[in-house]
Parts: sequence; structure tokens; C-alpha cells
Amino acid sequence: MPTELKKTTIRRGHKRKKMGAYGKALRENHGTTASFPLEGPIPALRYGRPIDPSEIKVPAELLK
Repeated sequence: MPTELKKTTIRRGHKRKKMGAYGKALRENHGTTASFPLEGPIPALRYGRPIDPSEIKVPAELLK
């Protein structure tokens, strides 16, 4: 019986996980939607959200 209960709990958890809200902000964080305009300058983005370009820091090891 405990094994069946464990399996049931796991199955219910997986279904519950899929029921959550999945909006545009979450998709932008995962990088699955275009977040920049089709015309004009492309803004600096972090996780799909516009940021000030001065906030972008590149590690020194990537500049080599």
C-alpha cells in the first residue's frame, strides 16, 4: 500500500505542476518568445526584459 500511495502522490504532483500559469513573462525568461521590436533599434535585454545597457557586465575571461 505505501508504494501505491507514493506513486499516486508523484503522479498528482506532476499533474499539479503542469496546471500552473504559463504566461509571456515566464516564456521570455526561458527564451522561447521574441522580445525585441521588429523595427527600430534593438534594446538591451536580460531574460527578455529591457535593461539599461550600462548594467551589462561581461566577464574578463570572455573578452580574451
